[in-house]
Amino acid sequence: MNGGNASFADEPDHIESEIHAIRDDLSGLMSELDRRRHAALDWRLQLRNHRRELMIAAGGLALAVAGGVAVRHAMRQRRQQPIARVQRLGHALDLILQDPDSLARSLRRPRTEDMLATLASSAGAALLRAGISHWVAGGRGSRW
Repeated sequence: MNGGNASFADEPDHIESEIHAIRDDLSGLMSELDRRRHAALDWRLQLRNHRRELMIAAGGLALAVAGGVAVRHAMRQRRQQPIARVQRLGHALDLILQDPDSLARSLRRPRTEDMLATLASSAGAALLRAGISHWVAGGRGSRW
């Protein structure tokens, strides 16, 4: 009978030691989660850790913008050829003969595609300039 009473007396101590062990485990897990949260939300650390990937992405963006500018330039060059100019003139005269008021309406419209192309070209040039400056500086003294 004494053995049974002894196990009941030891049981609260055993439960208390389990509670302390679980509390210590949870405390360690919470500390690890807090450390990871700080690391994940620290944007400077993320920039330092992922500099190569960011530079590759910036280079890809710069190439895409440069490609768009090159295509736009090629299209403008093609439009300047005499045959294309005569075709466009004939088309414009045909439109004017069909509806003379359309000429006045078209002159008032803003050229959205020109504005977007200018904006994309400027943004791409700024990114490219910043990337080259950073690359030339070797990553020292810049705010990347």
